[in-house]
Amino acid sequence: MANPLFALGIVIGLVVGILIWRRKKKLLYGIIGFFVALLAVGTPLHCIIVPAVAGIWINKLLYKRIKRNWTSFLISLLGIFLIVLVLSGTGKLYIPIKAEGPMGLGEALAKGIGMALAYILFILSGIVSYLFASLGVSIYRGIKKKKASL
Repeated sequence: MANPLFALGIVIGLVVGILIWRRKKKLLYGIIGFFVALLAVGTPLHCIIVPAVAGIWINKLLYKRIKRNWTSFLISLLGIFLIVLVLSGTGKLYIPIKAEGPMGLGEALAKGIGMALAYILFILSGIVSYLFASLGVSIYRGIKKKKASL
């Protein structure tokens, strides 16, 4: 049976790739956009890619509005709640929680604890990705300002 999420990732990747290629007029950007969108939608790597992109763009948007580097970073930390909500919903699609026939108590406990740990790591990796991306944008912006003032 084919994976419907991966098929959806291919379709969205094609749409994103074509849109980027038409906008930027460079085929390489379109190909990169295709693969990033494919990985973000069609694989569990979306728990890293989507929060990183969200952290970058939320920080940039806030900086455009308030023109203060570290204040925009601190306000962008509120986006963590949104990331947790999104990943807690999509994590259920990738982590199977079905029982395959009758099982003993030990096997049920082991599967339950393993799935819970996988789910927690799934969400934590998204939070860390969001934090590092948003912090990286603020640090890069601060370095760029210092070089411009010299």
